[in-house]
Amino acid sequence: MVYIQEFIPNPGRDIRVFVVNDKVVGSIYRIAPEGSWINNLSQGGSAKPCVLTCEQEKLGLKAAYIIGTVYAGVDIIEGDRDYVIEINGTPSGKGIFEACGVDVTMRITEYLAELLGKDPNLN
Repeated sequence: MVYIQEFIPNPGRDIRVFVVNDKVVGSIYRIAPEGSWINNLSQGGSAKPCVLTCEQEKLGLKAAYIIGTVYAGVDIIEGDRDYVIEINGTPSGKGIFEACGVDVTMRITEYLAELLGKDPNLN
C-alpha cells in the first residue's frame, strides 16, 4: 500500500481547535520541540494559547460538523491558506487545560446533562 499526499509546509506549529456541541470552546498552538516537525503534545510538543481568526473558527466548526462529532479536536496548519490536517474524535483535553484553563470534560458533561435535562453540577 502506498500513500501519496501533498506536502504542506509546517511552520513548527499547528492549531488544535476544540469543538463541543457545534461551539468552539478553545484552541491551542501545538509547538514542535526544537529540531522536530512533530507538534503532538504526546511526542514532546508544547501547548500555548491560540486566538483563532474568524476563518479558522469557521473551518474548525465546519470540519467537526461534516464528520458528525459532538466533541472533536480539529488540527489546522497555517499557510498561504489554512489546511485541516486531522479531525480527532478523542482528543486529550490536557494541553488546552494546562495552556488555557479550559476544561473540555466539563463542557462535554454540560452537553450530556443538557441532553438528559439535568443539572451538570448534581451527582
